[in-house]
Amino acid sequence: MSGRIAEKIKVFKEKQNNDDYTQDSNKKEQTTQEMFDKLKNILDNKSDQNTESPKEEQYTESDKKEGLEIIRKLENLIEEAGMLRVLAGLGLTIGEFTHEMKQFHSSVYGHINRLNQLSLNDEAQNQINEIKIDFDNLFGYTDYFGTTISQNTNRKKSPIDLLAVLDRFQKTIENDLAKNKIDFKVEAYDFDAITVPMHSSEWNSILYNLYTNSRKAIKRANVIGKILVEVGVEEDMVFLNFIDNGDGIPKENESRVFNAFFSTSTPASFDAPNEEQLIGTGLGLKIVKDIIISYKGNISVVLSPNGYSTNFKITIPKNK
Repeated sequence: MSGRIAEKIKVFKEKQNNDDYTQDSNKKEQTTQEMFDKLKNILDNKSDQNTESPKEEQYTESDKKEGLEIIRKLENLIEEAGMLRVLAGLGLTIGEFTHEMKQFHSSVYGHINRLNQLSLNDEAQNQINEIKIDFDNLFGYTDYFGTTISQNTNRKKSPIDLLAVLDRFQKTIENDLAKNKIDFKVEAYDFDAITVPMHSSEWNSILYNLYTNSRKAIKRANVIGKILVEVGVEEDMVFLNFIDNGDGIPKENESRVFNAFFSTSTPASFDAPNEEQLIGTGLGLKIVKDIIISYKGNISVVLSPNGYSTNFKITIPKNK
């Protein structure tokens, strides 16, 4: 059986085209097992028919097209699963790191307080103030990641108040916003934007991914950064628009940014300038999309207000 499948996959195999899956959440996705079983049925059924005909003639064009599509999806899933295993291992390391960082809080701030009590010149005092800001930023992020990881150990879901989540998130990144000179503003059109039960850590991941993407885009555009988050309710859905004034997304890439490993950047060397190192794995928006679709929601790139360049719109069913 496996020999016949391997032999006939070669018939279907052609040069892989660039995938262009959209962010449509209404289309039912096949599981890996369903795709494999479908491909197996196509190959086994055809191998039992017309055995005297040339192999290429045993397949219709529809069979070939469906087989190629399944092969492409399976290849992408295998590659994506490999990277997710790497990220899962990295998550465990981050969990250990954030746990260990807690022991340095009191020690670091104790030393800073003692330095502040000394009679130092203005330059030295300014340096101490800058060091404190950097540690505030570092400990803010480690606390945020630590909370996110601890939340993942609790499997219980609960309705999510988007404004409350955004308030906590804004407090976490306030030092980073100041450092990067980014104006972050939240506009609430409704005050009951509460989602169906979800894991709160999932919204931490969504917001952090969108924020880091915006920060990179703003850095590339070399502008004074602006991020606007709009929250409201539309019928039985809550929505969140995450908008920035970065370098934008080309029209032809608006539906591809949610693909696994899609990135407009190329890897930079370790000693490259900061703006060249602002790249990711190409999985951030894919993970965001997967979370949202799992709750029957949707994410897409929509028209931005004046003065902005990119607008990611998220819709999630409202809690009833």
